[in-house]
Amino acid sequence: MLRILLLTFCFPILLSAQNKVYLDKWGNVCAENEAKTFYTSQKVDLKGVSLFEIKSYTNNNVLITKGYKDNIQTGRYINEFYEYFRNGKVSRIYHYDISKKDVFVETFYNNGIKRSELILIGGYKNEKYLNAWNEKGEQIAESGVGRLEWRSEVTNNLYGGKLSDFHKVGEWTGYNDELKVSYKEFYREDGSLQKGVATRESDQQTFSYKDQFVYPYIKNYPLYKKVRAKVNKILSDNNKKYVYIKVFVNKEGEGVHAKMQYSDQPNSESEKEALEIVNKYLQKFDFEPAKRLGISTDAYTNFKFNLEQPSNK
Repeated sequence: MLRILLLTFCFPILLSAQNKVYLDKWGNVCAENEAKTFYTSQKVDLKGVSLFEIKSYTNNNVLITKGYKDNIQTGRYINEFYEYFRNGKVSRIYHYDISKKDVFVETFYNNGIKRSELILIGGYKNEKYLNAWNEKGEQIAESGVGRLEWRSEVTNNLYGGKLSDFHKVGEWTGYNDELKVSYKEFYREDGSLQKGVATRESDQQTFSYKDQFVYPYIKNYPLYKKVRAKVNKILSDNNKKYVYIKVFVNKEGEGVHAKMQYSDQPNSESEKEALEIVNKYLQKFDFEPAKRLGISTDAYTNFKFNLEQPSNK
C-alpha cells in the first residue's frame, strides 16, 4: 500500500506537569533541543484499573496521539488509541482487546463523520474492510463490498476505490500529503497489489512499483530483493509468518536507521537476525521519491518479510 503512516496534528493545548520524553525524527530518545516530537505519561485510573496515559506531541505542543498502556516500556496499547487531524477531530480509533490479536479500527473524515470500519488482522497492516460511509454519512460499503473514500488535506480531493470480499480490488487512487505524491494502484481480485504508478508533484517524475510493502521506492531494487531473500531463509522461532521492520529515510533518500516496526526491540532471535541483515545493507539502499523534495521529506518505509516456517523443514 502506497502510504506512510503519517503523524496527524491538531491544535496546540496546554500541558500539565507530566513526564516528558523527547524523540528525534527517527523516534530515538534525544535532548530537548534536538526533538521533533515528545510524549508524556502519567498514571490514571480508568474504570478501576491503574494505567499509564501516553500522549504524543509535536515539538510545539500539538497533540498527535493518545493511548493507554499498563507498562510503558514493553506493554502494548490497550483499550482505545486515538490519532488526530490537525483540526482537532479524531482521525482514527484503534480498539485494543488484550485477549485478541485482531484490532478493530474506526476511521473518520475531518468533518467528524465516520469513514470506515476495518479489522487489522493480527494487529498489523493486513486490513479487512467491513463498512464505509461518504462525507454525508451515507453508507457506500457494507460487509466488505462497495467503495472506500478519503479526502486529502492538501489537495482537498477525494481518493479511493472499490472494495470486494473485504479487500481492495481494481484501480485505487491516492495522494501522500507529506511527500506530495499522487498515485494509482491496481489490485487483483484476491486483494494483492498488481502494480502501482506514482507521480512526484515537484518535478512530475513518475515511478512504478510492484512491492506493496516498499515505500518510498527503492532505486536499488536488486539489493532489496537480495536482502529479502536472506530474511526469507530465517527460521521463525516465535510462530510468526512475517517480520516487520521500519527503515527511516532522510531527505537525501538515504536509509539512516532501522528498528522493529511494532516493538521497541526484537522479540525473538529471528526478528533480531532479520534486523541485523537490514542494518548491514542499510547504507547501500537508495530511496525515491524522498530526494529533492525539500527539508520536510524525512520519512520512513516499512518492510514486511516472510520468515521460513518450521513445518517447511
